Amino acid sequence: MLVGDRGMITQARVREDCAPAGLDWITALRAPQIQALAADDGPLQLSLFDERDLAEIESPDYPGERLIVCRNPALAGERARKRRELIEATEADLQRIKDRVRRARHPLKGAAAIGRAVGAVLGRRKVGKHFHCTITDTDFSFERDEAAIAREERLDGLYVIRTNLPAEALDAPATVRAYKSLARVERACRKCGEYSKILHDRSLDWLPAGHGRRALQLCGLWPGKVELQVP
Repeated sequence: MLVGDRGMITQARVREDCAPAGLDWITALRAPQIQALAADDGPLQLSLFDERDLAEIESPDYPGERLIVCRNPALAGERARKRRELIEATEADLQRIKDRVRRARHPLKGAAAIGRAVGAVLGRRKVGKHFHCTITDTDFSFERDEAAIAREERLDGLYVIRTNLPAEALDAPATVRAYKSLARVERACRKCGEYSKILHDRSLDWLPAGHGRRALQLCGLWPGKVELQVP
C-alpha cells in the first residue's frame, strides 16, 4: 500500500503507475479539488459536520474511490490566523505603493513600473487571489476580494483523504490514521540532515534502537528496512 501526500500521488501517477500495478494507495486532495466538491450542488456540504468531525462521501469525479472528509478545528483556527496576517501585511505593502503613485513629488508612474511593484508584493506572500487591483499609467487602487476570502474561509480546517481501498479492508478512522502516519515519516526525514552531519566522524552504535535508527532507515542512511504501523 502506498501512502503519499497530494504532490506525490497525483492523478497521473494513479492512472499510469498504481492502477496497472494493482497497487492500493492513500493520498489527499488539493485545495481546488476540495473547493469543487464543496460547490453549491457538490457532495461536500458543511452540514455533514454538525455533530461529527469525519464523514465519508462519494463523487462521480472519483469513481470507485472513497473520499473521507475530516475537520480539524485547531487547524481551521491556525489557517485563519495565518491568512489574516498575510493579507494584512500585503495590504500594508500595497498601500505604500499606492502612496508612491499618488504623492505630489516624484510619483511612481507608468502602468508597467507600477505593475512590477505590485506583482512583486503579491508574489511575496501568495495571497494575490484575495485582492482586486486596478493599474493605470497614473494611478493604482486595490481592494480585498471579500467573496474569495469567504469561500476559502468556509473550508478552513477541512481536508479530504482519497483512497481506492474498500471499507472492508480499512475503515474511515483507520484510513485517516494511515495518512497521518505520513507526517511522522516527514518529521523523521527532516532529522536526516542532522544525522548525516555526524555520520562522518562518529560510530553509529551510540544511536538508540528506536526513533534515531528508524529515521535513518526511512532516509536510506541505515541498513535494513522499517515498516510503518497503523495505530
